[in-house]
Amino acid sequence: MIPVLIASRAAAITADFLAGQWSKQSLRPVMFSLGRQLLSTARTCLRAQQHPFASSTSRLFSMSTPVEAGYKMKSHSGAKKRWRSLGSGNAFKRGKAGHSHMNVSKPPARKNRLSTTAYSNSAQTHKLKKLLLPYGSN
Repeated sequence: MIPVLIASRAAAITADFLAGQWSKQSLRPVMFSLGRQLLSTARTCLRAQQHPFASSTSRLFSMSTPVEAGYKMKSHSGAKKRWRSLGSGNAFKRGKAGHSHMNVSKPPARKNRLSTTAYSNSAQTHKLKKLLLPYGSN
């Protein structure tokens, strides 16, 4: 349908040119754009004939896994370095920051508190499982 409309428009413009309503300089870009439209629609029609079951949404809703599709999510590198999953896989643990240097000026109670292990709460665990570490962590 679209190639017929473009062809009829080109025929009308050609008739106007022969009647003297268009100059060569003003006609050239119009005909060039019509030719490009005609070529693109012809390519689209050819693609549809080559692949009768292909649709524009076929790639959007794929049922294959990411590995089969050829791409994978990337693990969050900051979370990889800071968090470790526990044996059950239902929680994560991390070391606390602020215990590596300038410890002379810190009180012993604070240093002891910073040396303990911190565990993730339920909200953090959910985020770490789904978003930051999609393929697990050691």
